[in-house]
Amino acid sequence: MSREEELVEDVLSFAKNDIAASTMQRLGIEGKKVSILQPGQTTLAKMAEEFMTNGDIAEAVDIYSKLVAEDPEGSEFYNDLGVALSRLGQFGDAEEAFLKAIDVTPSWPAPHNNYGCELMKFRHYDAAVTQFKKAIELDSDYVPAYVNICAVLGTQKRLDEAYVYAKGLVLRQGFEPVMFALPQKVFLGQCDYDGVEEFGDIWEIIEANPDRDMSLNFLEFLVRADTPERIGKLVSAHKRWGKKVAAHVGQDPLPKISNTERTGRIRLGFVSSDLRDHAVAKFVLPIIEQYDRDKIEIFCYAPI
Repeated sequence: MSREEELVEDVLSFAKNDIAASTMQRLGIEGKKVSILQPGQTTLAKMAEEFMTNGDIAEAVDIYSKLVAEDPEGSEFYNDLGVALSRLGQFGDAEEAFLKAIDVTPSWPAPHNNYGCELMKFRHYDAAVTQFKKAIELDSDYVPAYVNICAVLGTQKRLDEAYVYAKGLVLRQGFEPVMFALPQKVFLGQCDYDGVEEFGDIWEIIEANPDRDMSLNFLEFLVRADTPERIGKLVSAHKRWGKKVAAHVGQDPLPKISNTERTGRIRLGFVSSDLRDHAVAKFVLPIIEQYDRDKIEIFCYAPI
């Protein structure tokens, strides 16, 4: 995976697809008042959100499918259905849902943004840029589109353009300092260290947002952990993240390994997206080389 492709992975993990700005109420769009959800729809929408939050994506898809069948003009349902289908890996159906949401309410930025994220997954970068730009055109304060367009333009090495959107992101009404990871990469790429400082004190940001998943930013934090106090704060952030991961794994543990008698060498696997031309691979290689290959068989796995 190249550095440019890694940036795309960052945005797909950081900038989560935007579930409707409000699934409880239609937005007032193009100057006209749009109807409020009916009580039954409200209950189903809440239920679908719970399923999405808990990772029960197939159940959420069933509910959103029911909602769009009952309300063909419900653009927020099509949008949310697209997000759920995407998470299931049903990309063709997700694309169809996003396009339907755009068709029903063309002036709503969320489905344009989500469709752009979908296009990024398949490296249709120019088409993704078009969708993100459209979302920004529709709402100049729509923060997710700024975050995403920074990533895709960076992937295309169009850093001058990415820089414009990164600077604009910091000025948006919905911008929060915890969103700094991707625009920071752009600022660093342009050697704008003053721009990086505009995000504020990252250590204060960490302490002010203990429940936010900042694991994407740990490498950026590491280079700034230059005092014992900052190192301690970074260690604490890692521990909080580790507890969350452990809690999630505890809800769906791996099956027990059968206690069959072992024969032959122990098979040991290393899994990392950095097992490539990357510092992690270079640092871990001397460790791997120390294993006794007569006793241990080693496998390395990296996503392609």
